Amino acid sequence: FEMNDGKYRYKLCPFDQCTQDSTNIGKWEGWEEEGEYSVMVYSKGAGCWQGPNRSTRVQVRCGSQNEIVSAEEPAKCEYAYVFKTPAACTKVQEEYEIHDEL
Repeated sequence: FEMNDGKYRYKLCPFDQCTQDSTNIGKWEGWEEEGEYSVMVYSKGAGCWQGPNRSTRVQVRCGSQNEIVSAEEPAKCEYAYVFKTPAACTKVQEEYEIHDEL
C-alpha cells in the first residue's frame, strides 16, 4: 500500500516492512500489545545519521478500503502511519436485503 504526501512516497507491506522512498524505515516486529491488534510495530530499519535505526508504528483502524491515510515523522527516525482497512472493523455490519418488486 502506498501514499504520496507530495514530498515522500511511503509504502507499507504488512507483516514485512515499511519504506520512505527507497529507505527502509522498519521491518515487521509484531503487535504492540498482544490481543489488541491495533498497532503494528516495525523496527530495525536503516540507520539514521547520528541517531537510532529507523522504526515505524502503524495504527490500524477500521475503513472501507485498505489505505495509508497519514504518514509522519513525530521524532527523529521514528515514523507513524495510520492505516485503514476493513479487516480492522469489528462491529457487525448490517446486511441490506434486496427485494424484487413485481
